[in-house]
Amino acid sequence: MLFAGIDVGSTTSKCVLLREGEIAGSALVDMGIGTAGPEQAYSEALAAAGAVQEDVSCCAATGYGRATWKGADFTISELTAHGIGNHFLFPKARTIIDIGGQDAKVIELDANGQMVNFLMNDKCAAGTGRFLEPV
Repeated sequence: MLFAGIDVGSTTSKCVLLREGEIAGSALVDMGIGTAGPEQAYSEALAAAGAVQEDVSCCAATGYGRATWKGADFTISELTAHGIGNHFLFPKARTIIDIGGQDAKVIELDANGQMVNFLMNDKCAAGTGRFLEPV
């Protein structure tokens, strides 16, 4: 049984497939919302897992374009996804900094990984995270 998570970002699409809590397949595609990127990331993750669509029991979508992904069983905000994932991987961490393609966020977490507060820029800063891309 596989569970899928897809992050449809403004500039990239990321997908991870989990089998029994372990990563079975993943993909990152440099195309975001409004492109074929999300579908390509999902297809590449399935191929990496040696799986087909019918093997996926549930799919969650997050990111700027989460509402556009038609394959999702449910959606969650990036802030919630960051909190859950961060707490799972780094339970003692209390601050997350996310520099994305269109915005930057700083998220404060409590001891249970729940968001306490967050700040983000209020305008697209002309490719906020573009300076991080390799040349």
